[in-house]
Amino acid sequence: MTSLSLLLLLAAGPTTWGLRWAAPPECRQAADVSRAVEDKLHRPVFGAEPAVLVDGVVERFEEQWRARLSLVDAQGTVLGTREVTSGESACASLDDKVTLVVALLIDPSAALGPAPVVPPAPAPALPPAPPTSPAGLFPTERRARLLVESDAPPLEVRRVVLQGTAAGGSHASHLTGVTTVCTEPCDVPVKPGEGYFVVGAGVLASPQFTVPDATSVQLQVKTASVSRVAWSATAMTLGVLTALSCGIAALLVRNNPTTTAVLLGLTGVGAVSLTVGLIFGLGARTEVEVVPGGVPGAGVPAP
Repeated sequence: MTSLSLLLLLAAGPTTWGLRWAAPPECRQAADVSRAVEDKLHRPVFGAEPAVLVDGVVERFEEQWRARLSLVDAQGTVLGTREVTSGESACASLDDKVTLVVALLIDPSAALGPAPVVPPAPAPALPPAPPTSPAGLFPTERRARLLVESDAPPLEVRRVVLQGTAAGGSHASHLTGVTTVCTEPCDVPVKPGEGYFVVGAGVLASPQFTVPDATSVQLQVKTASVSRVAWSATAMTLGVLTALSCGIAALLVRNNPTTTAVLLGLTGVGAVSLTVGLIFGLGARTEVEVVPGGVPGAGVPAP
C-alpha cells in the first residue's frame, strides 16, 4: 500500500519515525502505542525529528471500533493508509491489531518471525516526547479540558467526524458521521478546531460549534425542549385553521349579524393562537456559550 517514494526513502538509510495519535480516553494513547510497537520490534523507532509520520485516528463508528493509519512524509504527502477494525465493545480489542500493523508498516520483516531474545533494558523514566520537526510539519496536537453546565442535564457532547482525503496536493473533507465524546459534566480532553454539538433526551440539538485553542473550556448550555416546538406547531396550526374557517364562514353569513359577530370573534382567537405559537416557537433553540478558560486547572497535554 505504500508508494515507491516510501521505499526509496527507507532504502536511503536509517529512518526516524514519528507518531501522531488521536483516540478517545478509553482507548490506548500515543505513549502506550509507541512503547508497544518498539517492544514488538525490539528496538527504538520513534524520534523527535521524523522523516515519516504514522498518523493514527481511533473512533467509534457504526457499532465498531476503527483505527485509520496514514503514512505521511516530510513534505506532507500521504503515502498510504490502512484501517484496523473491531466489532467488540471494548476499544482495547484494537490494541494488538494496531501494534502489529504499525510494526509492519515500519519494518515489514517483522512478519518473518520473532526477534532474537535480548537482555531486558530498564524502563525509561518518561514516555517518549510527541514528535515535532524544525519546520513544524508535525506539530504537537493541543487538547482542551472540556466541562459542560446546562439547565437540563444530562446532555451529550458529540463530535462531527470528518475524514480527510489527499488528492493532488490538496486536502478535501467529507462528513462521515458523528461520535459521542462524553456525557455531562464531561471533564475530558478534546481537540480544538473540530466541530461539536450538544444533544439530549427531549432536547433540541444545538447548532454546531468549535472549541477554541485554550487550556480549558466550559460549555454553558441553555436548552430548548422538543415539546415546546410541538406545542408551538400545534398552536400555529389550530390558529391558522380557526382563523381561515371562521373568517370564510363570517363572509358567507354576513347577513346574520349575531352569527357573524361570533365567527369574527373566533377568527380573532385563531389569529391570537397563531401569533402566540409563532412567538413561542421562534425562541425554541438550544444555545451553547463556549467559555475559554472556564474550567479551573491546567490544560491537558496531547497524548
